[in-house]
Amino acid sequence: MFEYLLRSSSCLAVLLLFYALFLERESLHRFKRLYLLLALVASFGIPLVSFTQYVVVSTNPAPPLLDAPVLQAQIRSETGPAYLPTLVWITYGTGVLVFTALFFKNLGQVLFNISRNTTLKKPPFTLVLLENTLLPYTFFNYIFLNKRQFKSQQIPREVLWHEETHARQKHSLDILLLEILQVIFWFNPLIYLLKHYVKLNHEFLADEGVLRQGIAIQAYQNTLVTFSSQAAHPRLTNAINYSLIKKRLIIMKKRTTKRDIWLRTAPLLPLFAFLLLGFSNRTTVLQEKNERSPREQEVLRQKAIVQQKKEPLISGEKDTVLTEIQQPLGHKAVQPAKTAASQVLRKPPSLSKNTIQRKAAVQSAPLKMGEPARSLPNSGLPTKIQVDRIAMSDVVVDRTAKKAVDVDVSPMPDGKTATDHIVGLVALGAIFDHNGKEISGEEAISLAEVTDFVVKRDDGNPQRLVVYLSEHRPKIRRTR
Repeated sequence: MFEYLLRSSSCLAVLLLFYALFLERESLHRFKRLYLLLALVASFGIPLVSFTQYVVVSTNPAPPLLDAPVLQAQIRSETGPAYLPTLVWITYGTGVLVFTALFFKNLGQVLFNISRNTTLKKPPFTLVLLENTLLPYTFFNYIFLNKRQFKSQQIPREVLWHEETHARQKHSLDILLLEILQVIFWFNPLIYLLKHYVKLNHEFLADEGVLRQGIAIQAYQNTLVTFSSQAAHPRLTNAINYSLIKKRLIIMKKRTTKRDIWLRTAPLLPLFAFLLLGFSNRTTVLQEKNERSPREQEVLRQKAIVQQKKEPLISGEKDTVLTEIQQPLGHKAVQPAKTAASQVLRKPPSLSKNTIQRKAAVQSAPLKMGEPARSLPNSGLPTKIQVDRIAMSDVVVDRTAKKAVDVDVSPMPDGKTATDHIVGLVALGAIFDHNGKEISGEEAISLAEVTDFVVKRDDGNPQRLVVYLSEHRPKIRRTR
């Protein structure tokens, strides 16, 4: 709130300074009225405008933060005493109550004069004839005059035209608006200065309206000097003010040329642009710079898709894995195996009552359970192996490990063969390495019975398993 008030007051100060230096002494009274109202709106609106700036930053580590004790000490030193905000709000509330009471007192005085005194209709105006002696003044379409002076025709017609101009141009709306703002922002001296400029310009407009009736400037000036006095009038009204007569007499004689109009108004556009850029809010949004090339981004996206397809689908049945292999599986036919992946993955205890279903590939139609495996023409190779209900409870693979982990896959459980084990690893999307050379899944299956193998985790992708096959059994490190 304090920052907003500071920005708003700064805008209003700049606009009022421009008015005092370049516009006040010119005869552009209608334009000046519009300018003062726009200055009021701009001073409240510009601090609410927000511009968003996007900044691309590198992923460098953030600078070290201050230690907690030091930071807390700074916060305590900046906030000040705890009772200070309460004291400020009490002071502000007291000022609002006082100025609200004054506002309703002045408004009640005007309404009381309307209801308690004689009124005379003179469309579109209403003359209110008062018993006490005072200067004529106006409140909307009501013109207040001294009853004795009006009946004896001691009030000059120029004065009546002056007050009628106030009523016709609705100057009371401007005064009422400024009085309400003064109640809310009673602590801001710029509001009082703005009200002074507005009321003075109202007098310039009323004088201009009288002179347009054909009255000589010298005669009207003499009337103002002889008729005006220091008599009081309500604050919510417009009246002839003796203290402003001298400045009004000077402005009456001044004529502003078109060249002066252009010179005085041309700086307004850059002025408002300066205020908009200088006193509006700016929001900075930091964006990380993506240093990967489009090709690398596409590779990562494809890997994410493949990994997502390999994730198990959980259902509410018993622990099973349904695997379909849609690629040729080697140089000899292999019978379906139900528990070939039992040595590769142990399902977490939280999923012990769920079903894990996984599908892997083949290029031919699936076999039904119990149906003998079919072979490819002239090769003796099976075209499809369907592994149903593979138990996932014998070997643990630590998926959170960052380094390669050896998984002991021997000795084989009873009833399980090396081929069954390799089939399960193919179903899980493992990579096969034979004596330092990457081979396909079908080649690994064909070598299952004549080689030993060990399972590790890929260093680059911890979610992927790597199976190393060799004719000589390697030394196997068991997981703990």
